[in-house]
Amino acid sequence: MISRSERRWVCRTRQFAKPDNSLHLCKTVGVLGELLSDDRAAISVPSALCLAVVIGISALSVEFGHALLQQSDNQRVADLAAYGGALIYNASGSNAAKSAASNIAALNSPAGDSAIVTADIVASPRDNGKLAMQVTVTTRLPMYLARVLTGNTNLSVAATAYAEIEPSIGSTGRSTALLVQ
Repeated sequence: MISRSERRWVCRTRQFAKPDNSLHLCKTVGVLGELLSDDRAAISVPSALCLAVVIGISALSVEFGHALLQQSDNQRVADLAAYGGALIYNASGSNAAKSAASNIAALNSPAGDSAIVTADIVASPRDNGKLAMQVTVTTRLPMYLARVLTGNTNLSVAATAYAEIEPSIGSTGRSTALLVQ
C-alpha cells in the first residue's frame, strides 16, 4: 500500500514526465484529498440534508392537519345532506331526495363548487333490510410543501354519511330518518 506522502511524490515526479491521463488523475485525487481533509464548513452538507427532513416533516404536519380540518367539514356537510335527503325521501321519493341531498351539500360546503357530492339510496349499513341515504363529499386540497417530496399536487379528502329511512316510527305514523354513520 502506498502512503499519502509516496502518492504525492509519484504525482510530483509525473508532472515533469510526459503528460498523460495519470497526471490528471493525480491532480484530481490531490484536490479531492485536500477537500476531504479540510474541516472548514463541514456543517454545510449535514445541514442541507437536515433541511430536506425538516421540510418533509413540516409538510406532513401542516398539510395533514389541514386535511383533517377539511375532512371534519366534509363530514358535517355529508351528515347534514344525508339527513335532509332521507327526510325528503320519506316525503316524496328517491329522485327528489338525491337532488335535494346534493343541493344541501353544495349550499353548506365551505369548498363550494370544488366539492364533489354523490348521493344515492342504498341498503342500510346496519343490515336490517331498510334503505338509507348515502352521501359522499369529496374535496381536493392543493399540497404546497409535500409537493417537493411526493410530486403530487392534490390531496383527495372524502367523508361519507348514511341516514337510515325509518317508515312510521311511533304512534304518530309519520316516517323519520336516523343518522347511522
